[in-house]
Amino acid sequence: MDNTIAVSVGGFFLVLAFLVFMRAKNSRFEVKLTDVVVAVTPVVVFLFVTHRVSSVEIPGVLKMEGAFDDASKTVIVKQVTPLTGLVQAEPILIEQKGGVDQIPKLLEEKTEGLVFRLG
Repeated sequence: MDNTIAVSVGGFFLVLAFLVFMRAKNSRFEVKLTDVVVAVTPVVVFLFVTHRVSSVEIPGVLKMEGAFDDASKTVIVKQVTPLTGLVQAEPILIEQKGGVDQIPKLLEEKTEGLVFRLG
């Protein structure tokens, strides 16, 4: 077994032993599944980043691969396609909202928007 893997697994068991010790010392302290996941997460990330482990799989539950390390080194610019063929925005005619008597004038001028003011 490689030294890095031994240190990583040893670190995990050290944290887990600490949690079990705390539980044995104080009955109010609980070791939950989330505590174990928190203990193992830095170890797994360390093993992925150092390329000691390429994938971890729990069938039907979880599959983690080291692809995110390769993805972090790729240039994003090559993955972005520039937008083409967009219609340019054109200004529209906006008038103040008025009374009912202003409606024929707005229709005649083909007003496309109204501005409302409260108060």
